Amino acid sequence: MMKKSDIKTIKEAFNPSEELVDKVSKRAKEQRMTFRRSGLRLSVSMMVVVAMVLIYQQIIPGNRPIDGGVETQTITGLPIDTSLLVSDRLNDSNSKTEDSLAYVIETIDDWFRHEIEAIVIARVVELREPNETEFSIITPVTLEILQSVKGDLKGQIKAFDVGLSSSTMYYETYPKTDLRVGGVYVLPLYMGESGWTLSYTTFVLFEIDDMGNLNSHTAFEGLNKYDGKPYTTLIEDLNKRLNDATFMLKTSAFGQAFEMFELIQGTVLHIELPEASNASRTFVTIEIKDSFTNHVFDDVIVVQYYDTSTILQEGDDVILFVNLYKGYEGNDAWSAQIDAQQTIHSGGIYFDQFDGFAYQSVLDAIYQLKP
Repeated sequence: MMKKSDIKTIKEAFNPSEELVDKVSKRAKEQRMTFRRSGLRLSVSMMVVVAMVLIYQQIIPGNRPIDGGVETQTITGLPIDTSLLVSDRLNDSNSKTEDSLAYVIETIDDWFRHEIEAIVIARVVELREPNETEFSIITPVTLEILQSVKGDLKGQIKAFDVGLSSSTMYYETYPKTDLRVGGVYVLPLYMGESGWTLSYTTFVLFEIDDMGNLNSHTAFEGLNKYDGKPYTTLIEDLNKRLNDATFMLKTSAFGQAFEMFELIQGTVLHIELPEASNASRTFVTIEIKDSFTNHVFDDVIVVQYYDTSTILQEGDDVILFVNLYKGYEGNDAWSAQIDAQQTIHSGGIYFDQFDGFAYQSVLDAIYQLKP
């Protein structure tokens, strides 16, 4: 069996309990006897290595297997009332209706269709008194970051839980906050004007219980399929999406716009600014050089921009999304300039991911999105 000096060395390195060392010593002895029966002998040094591995498996939770080969849960929260259902913010039945708004979250895919900059597992350290504005109830929250799934947040951060205020028609479905001190949650965050923000637009109450299992507190099947499962099940699904370049492109602002609108590339021939001070439209005449969608365009079109001015100038090469709802509609946020060096200069959200990159990067994305 192992020498006392070997056990002492391991104890000093890992500082495990006496019970754990005895357990490991016994397992190592059993393994050595197995090797003897096959005509092999382990050296003392090899026995030390084996024992160190065994102790590592015992004292490092993330490497400790359980039945079925599933890793044990290293993050736990509070006991959960599984009967609690958080409203979908539109009605009490947690079902999508014809007049529902776009911010209803029915699957985790919907998270990626919003401007989420971080996804974290966090413990609520403090909830401060909420402030009610005209449209929102804002609750300051202190979070202890236990794991960053997307982004690189660490330690404690200040965040804001934003819900709808009493001035809105859906107020009754919005309590001040669904979070509780000591609770552990999987939270999507974005950087707002005041700091990290948890918004009703992406809210799902993914809570981790005292056994490391999830509860979504929702009736949506795309979310409650994780109920009662280890939180790592959700994290693995999130990581699969984060590592899928095609999925991330399709759910980006550009990818969503590509599904909803027409995309053209051309040259600005003329810009007609509003004459009256109360006018809100700018008319941009564009000679089309390329179209990336199925709509058939004339060689020259006039796009109505719902802006009193525009970043575009006559002679600019541009790429832009247009809406066919009432003629051709657009705005700066849907447009990007292409300079003489074929570099993209974004006018807003739909082209921000390409800002400063070569026009070819936009073409590559288009070819990836086209069926």
